[in-house]
Amino acid sequence: MIPVVYIHQGNQPYLRTALEQAKRWNPEVVLLGIGNKGMWSPWYPWISKRMIGFQAVYQHMNTNPEPFELACFYRWFALHDWMTEQGVDRVFYCDTDVMLYCNVTEWAESVGNPDVSFQIPQHQPEYRWSASAHVSLWTRDALGAFCDFIMWLYTEDIGHLQQKWAWHQETRTPGGVCDMTLLWRWAIGDLLARRLALVNNAQVINGATFDHNINVAENYELDEYAMWPEGTKKSSFKESWADNRPALLKLDEASRESGNLIHGSGEIVFANALHFQGQNAKALMEGYKT
Repeated sequence: MIPVVYIHQGNQPYLRTALEQAKRWNPEVVLLGIGNKGMWSPWYPWISKRMIGFQAVYQHMNTNPEPFELACFYRWFALHDWMTEQGVDRVFYCDTDVMLYCNVTEWAESVGNPDVSFQIPQHQPEYRWSASAHVSLWTRDALGAFCDFIMWLYTEDIGHLQQKWAWHQETRTPGGVCDMTLLWRWAIGDLLARRLALVNNAQVINGATFDHNINVAENYELDEYAMWPEGTKKSSFKESWADNRPALLKLDEASRESGNLIHGSGEIVFANALHFQGQNAKALMEGYKT
């Protein structure tokens, strides 16, 4: 049995909504937290001894605030420390704005029990360099390797990161270097060198996918799914849900070419999870409980 792990600071209402939704599908849902002890069980403190070493080498290269970006890195060290201390060999991690609609142990078995699974969009222009682990499967060894890679890149090969940051500054493009940057670099290099088995869960596998961001039509491909007029992915809800999972609609080629993102082709792809990124989207989470 693979535990689902959420990591969060604070006790906002949407946190409990996400935890309760994951629990409907999975027997073990764990919270690593700060400022929310007592709101969920099992609960563990969000701590990491390795983070002190990372802070010593970290260079902030992002238009987002430094505390936010540090926390994004911090979670991976904390998760690996927790797995080591608890003797957990495999976890499924979710951001706390993710609503989960699958049993992750069954899902992992259906895709061959990979070492790691996260999201790598196909479209990577210029310096996008982005992969996301907001829904991700990790073995302890794979996560340890990623944490080691983070430390190595900031101490031994930071020039590539500085190159990306320079582009953002020159073009005045928001963003910069973050944990998603390093996840992408790891995926195209060190991960493959270690021969770790990777599943890109942004793709459609066995008729289902994990949502990259409910606010955009892109998942694995650009303009992949139909959108509601108000700006979220179109999903059949209530009367049309199957197996209590939201059903997304693929865009047909004509819609893509015309830029009309409202009409789907009718091909249904079930969502194993929906990602409600941003404050406006988080307000919708309660309405997507099953």
